[in-house]
Parts: sequence; structure tokens; C-alpha cells
Amino acid sequence: AAAAQGSSSVHQMIMGAGKTTVIGPMLGLILANGSSLVTQVVPGALLDMSRNVLRTAFSNVMPKRIYTLAFDRSSPSSNSIDAVRALAAKLRRARAQRALVVTTPEAVKSLMLKYVDLLQSVQSASPLLRLPRSALGSQADKASGLASQLRTNELLADELATIIKLWSADEGGVALLDEVDLLLHPLRSELNFPIGPKTPLPLEALRWDLPLHLLDAVFFTTTGRLALPGFRPDPDALAILRDLAAAVHAGVDMLALQTSPHLVLLSLDYYHASLRPLFAAWAKVWLLAAEPALLAVDADVVSYLGAPTLSPGLKARVSAAAPPRALQLLNLARSWVVSFLPHVLAKICRVRYGLLSPADIDRWSAAEGAPVSLPLSRSLLAVPFVGKDVPSRSAEFAHPEVLLGTTILAYRYEGLRRHNMRTIVLDLKARLLQETGPFAERPSRRLFADWLDAARLALPDPSVAPALLPLELFQPADPRQLDQLVAALAFEPLVIHHFVTAHVFPQVMRHQELKLQASGVDLGGDMLFGVRLGFSGTPSDLLPRSLQPCHYEPGSEAKIIRVLSSPTNVSVSLLADWSV
Repeated sequence: AAAAQGSSSVHQMIMGAGKTTVIGPMLGLILANGSSLVTQVVPGALLDMSRNVLRTAFSNVMPKRIYTLAFDRSSPSSNSIDAVRALAAKLRRARAQRALVVTTPEAVKSLMLKYVDLLQSVQSASPLLRLPRSALGSQADKASGLASQLRTNELLADELATIIKLWSADEGGVALLDEVDLLLHPLRSELNFPIGPKTPLPLEALRWDLPLHLLDAVFFTTTGRLALPGFRPDPDALAILRDLAAAVHAGVDMLALQTSPHLVLLSLDYYHASLRPLFAAWAKVWLLAAEPALLAVDADVVSYLGAPTLSPGLKARVSAAAPPRALQLLNLARSWVVSFLPHVLAKICRVRYGLLSPADIDRWSAAEGAPVSLPLSRSLLAVPFVGKDVPSRSAEFAHPEVLLGTTILAYRYEGLRRHNMRTIVLDLKARLLQETGPFAERPSRRLFADWLDAARLALPDPSVAPALLPLELFQPADPRQLDQLVAALAFEPLVIHHFVTAHVFPQVMRHQELKLQASGVDLGGDMLFGVRLGFSGTPSDLLPRSLQPCHYEPGSEAKIIRVLSSPTNVSVSLLADWSV
């Protein structure tokens, strides 16, 4: 009824009542009438299942074609006029055939942001294009290339506009939002597109040295080992680490932290009360080594780093005594201790973030019917996950500090991948050939040997470590040798530290000052789709205004309470010493 009147709504139905298997196909049958394009949007993890359900429902008595809309900013097809034109033709054909289109929120938001990106590229065109040809001189060839790219962007934007128009109210577009609570979640539905030229991060290498230092203390609490090359803690630093380990173990006993699947922060109150002062003291160790000028405010550093709010007097003293670069580092360290460190420690690897595996890329390639091309940043850095072992197809972390922290943790928890290890060995062997002296004394060979020794000593029984060839004899092209090396060094912290500081962060941690952002509000609001019909077993009233209020199924909560309170399903026993 809502769709017939051109209005949108969200309905709650109890889980297992047939939203995906009955309601979705029924709405598709009714609304796909030849003049409206019906698009069912589902979470990425449910795409295959939802598509199979629709194909099963419309394969015999009432046959309908089921199309899949796949779109990603980084794929070559998104920059091909022919591919985008073919996509627009496919959607027009789907509407005419009364077919259904299945897609993910990432694909819809990627298409919208690509359109906006193309429009802003035209708007911010180079000033060269505004000059007469006679005034270009030696810049004529460059201007010609820019004009050609601008024309391509203009044509691409026109084709994407035709797709977006098919979704609009003018064309009768309808979106069926399955699991609407996941699709529109304000904190999990963001898609960020950084745009513009890439520039090095301010402070460059120091930007990642600090989180490496802080997070290595986190691993010390569980392993009793530091993995910071060249760092030798003095007695005061060791005392900080021991106090931090004791605080972490106490937090685990108090259920403020958990150790499975790894150390995860559960209580922000416990962090700020018990852990933050210790991390502030540990950050001070790094700060004084990185910026000796901070010795002038030595007495105020820990208070500045760990205080929840800065008093005017403390800010004035530090600002007056510390030079600008030292003040930058101090503020960066404070942001880590107060905000970023508890933020990344509260996330679970492979659930909220992680590294892309070859299996993920193969699965996307199979779903899209073509090889997936990824930017180097997504290949090397941590990406957001939408569920257990389900990485987001397009989203990236927007904040560089969160990206640094989650990437360091991801490599420590997941280990180096096979192709990462091959990159390390090839680089070391190339450096080895450029160095002079006996092989046994060359720095690259000694570094490789030190890694093998450290990994062997970390084993419960070092005598069972596999015998690996020295660097000059090691052959990374031999699968057997490479597999042995991966088994030995994939989780060795010294190797991970070398990889991220030599091969990851310097290459991809570059800053783009502008970004485009889309969220669940764009998907659920009236910006894209004319009519939105959402359903879920666990929705809420946290919806775009045009979808409010949520219509709850009468009796659902009573059914849940009845099941949970029935003696048939639940037994009750009192614990004598329970104090919660």
C-alpha cells in the first residue's frame, strides 16, 4: 500500500518469519510492473543467498530474470564508458522485462560517489583548460591530455546520471532494503572516497613509529617480549611495562578486557582509570627519544598526555616551552593515548577490521565474473569488515591514525601473507647484491639471520625449528622454501615491523585532503530511490526521517518474552557467590 502511494516505510517481522524467502519475492512480483525498476539491496554477506532465493522463486511458474548490480570505484569497468553504458542498458532492460536487480549497499553508494567525484573533477578542472590555445606554448600537450580526460569524465557522469535517474521517484524506482538495521546503521554504513592529490603525512615516519611503540607494549603484556629494533628499555621503562602487564591481567580478571580471540578492550572506564596513565608514561619514553626538545617540559609530559582535559595553566606552560615540532608530536601522542588507542583496542580482528586475503579477492572475482583490481592501499592496509571474515568490498578507514593502528594490529594477529614474505626476501636479496664484503657480514644477510634466530628462540622447543638456507642461497621462487619461511617468520614481530615500515606505510600512507562520504542516510533517504521498503527482524527507530517510524509487528515482543520465560525452554538456578 505504501509503495502504491509513493511513500516509504520500514516494517519489523520476527526472525524466521520469511522476510527474505517470502516477503522479498512477493514484493518483487507485485512492484516489478514494467515501469518501475525494483532493486533489492542486501548486506554483502547475504548477496549470494538472496540471489539464489529469488532465482528459485522465479524459475518455474512465474519466471523472472534476476540481475546483479556490481560496481566498485577501483575496478577498471567503473572508468570505462562502454562498461558503464552497458550497465545502464542492462538496468533499463531489467525494468522493461519486469526483472529484479540484486545488489549491495556498497555498490549503490560507490556508484553515487563515483558520480559526485566525476562532477567535482569537471568543476575543479585545471586552469590550463581556460586559456586560449595560443597562450599554452609548451603546455599544449598537457592541456590536450587534461581536456581528453575531462571529456571522458563528463561522458561517464552522464551515463551514471541515467542509472541514478532509473532509481528516482520520477522513474518509479523502488528499493527493497533487506536487513534494514544493518544497511542503515549510522556507524557501520559509511563509505569514504578520498579524492584529490596524495601528499605525504605530516611528520611522516614518526606518524607510524608512535603507534608501533604503543602497541608493542600491548603485546608485551601477553608475550613478555618487545619487538622494537634498536630499542633497549632502561629500568624505568621496564617498570612501566611490568605495571602495564599487571594492569592488563587485573583487567582480564575484572572482565574489563578479554583475551579471546586476542586482547580486546571491553571497558573504556577501566582503560581511562587504570591503563591510560601507564600508556602516557610509555608514550613519554618514545617522545623524549624522538624529540629531545621536550626535555624542557619533562615534568609536565605525562600530565599533558594522560589528563582527560587540559588545564589552561598546563597548556600555557607546555606551549611556551616546547617548539612547534615538539608540540605537534606531543599532541599526536596525547590523541593516541586518550582516543585512538582505546578505539583500536576495542575492535576484534577479522570481525571489525582485517587484511584482505587471496580468498576474498577470488570470491569477489567469481561473483563479478571478472578479475578484481584493487588499489595498493587496500592490498596492503587493513580494511573495515562488515562481519566475521567478511571484508567490505569498497570501504576504507578514513582517519590515518585508525588506519595505522588497525593495520599494525592486523599484521600482528593475522601474520604476513605469502606474497608479503616474497616481497621482503626479494628486496633483501637485491640489497644483498649491492652490499660489499663477505656474505656473512653484509647487513641484509645478518638481518635475515637475526630474524630466523629470534623466531627460533620464540618457539617452546627451539630444536624443532626448520633448517632454512641463508639469504644468499635462499630461492623465493621455490614454493617449498617459501612455505617453510612463511611458517617460520609470518608471525615474527621483527619481520612484521620491518615490512610495515619499509614496504607498507612509506608507499601508501599518503594524505588526501578531501573526501566524499556516503552512509545509510543516503541509501534510506529520498536522495536516490523514490520508494524504499525496508524490513528486518531487529530494526530500530534510528532511521532517516523519510522512513520513520518503524512499524513493529504486533505480538513479536510478546512471543520472544514467552519463549524466554517458558520453563520448557529456560531453567533458572541461583548462584550463591554471584556479585554482579
